[in-house]
Amino acid sequence: MGYIGQRLPALKKTLPSTLLLITAALMWLTLDPGDPVLELATTENNKRLQTYLDDSDYWSYDAQGVRTQRLETLHARRYSDHPTIYLDTIRMKGGDKQGRRWQLSAGSGELIPSSNQLNLADNVELKQADGHSKLTTDYLSVDTQAQLATTDAAVTLIHESSITRARGLRIDLPAGTAELLGDVETIYEARP
Repeated sequence: MGYIGQRLPALKKTLPSTLLLITAALMWLTLDPGDPVLELATTENNKRLQTYLDDSDYWSYDAQGVRTQRLETLHARRYSDHPTIYLDTIRMKGGDKQGRRWQLSAGSGELIPSSNQLNLADNVELKQADGHSKLTTDYLSVDTQAQLATTDAAVTLIHESSITRARGLRIDLPAGTAELLGDVETIYEARP
């Protein structure tokens, strides 16, 4: 009987500590504010978040079912009162009819499905996959159905040994052609 009596004081100390730990864990689970994404549920205009995507891919296919483009985004949000999808950290990949691959990237954008419009902003950059050409602008609108990209902003095109600056641009993505619309100036650098 002395053995049971000796263990009782240790149990008296351990049981309250265990109950305290279980109670604290239950309170933490009950009072946890939840996923931080829920903070995005309302904005200053009292919009309600309907859809939130994290690190997602959106694929496009041609009439024959061949994958033609890939749109990657770090975050995408759609609110219940508006059809626009707001995107962060965007990368779009595709190719032209000559088999040349390209990559379009931007810091942010809006995808408007009803009008097939993708509006890109914040460090917009279009590069050939081989690295020979890079085009930059402040913003770019892409008609996802017609596969045309346009801007009326300043544009810089860096191609091997030349730098071209212009105002306004029209790109036919499938054809792989770009038309600079105005104030075009090119500087060529001599290579040693």
